[in-house]
Amino acid sequence: MLDRRLRVNADVFYNIYKDMQVTQNITYPDGKNSASIINAGQARTKGLELEITAVPVESLTLSAYVAGLDARYTRYNTQVLGAGGLLVPISYKGNQLMNAPKWSGGASASYTVPMGPGRTTLFLQDNFTTSSTPISMISPRNSWDSSTWSMPT
Repeated sequence: MLDRRLRVNADVFYNIYKDMQVTQNITYPDGKNSASIINAGQARTKGLELEITAVPVESLTLSAYVAGLDARYTRYNTQVLGAGGLLVPISYKGNQLMNAPKWSGGASASYTVPMGPGRTTLFLQDNFTTSSTPISMISPRNSWDSSTWSMPT
């Protein structure tokens, strides 16, 4: 487009995962931890991505992208530590997959200039991601607990 100075890429997707594996961590009342890889059953992801790259003048490249994601477990039955240190069955069906932010995006600019016998490229980039909420877990006190985290940019 525009004499090859503009590129636009778009993607829409829908995926179904079967026999998905996840890491499950359990902390027992005595403070010991147990981590194991378990079968989470099934998950579904759907979303969209848009990327635009422009070269408005020679040596300058501008890029931006945005992605939206809806990623959920469609079947995930497991056990968690309940009151008194006993394992109790629980279903995470419908919960958002861990490390699957609803929105992410970014922008960058690069400018190449002659320097001595070669060239130097100046590059600037910034990215964002919305927070992801992990699965709520039952603590040994039999109360609900959840936390929120995000990747630093």
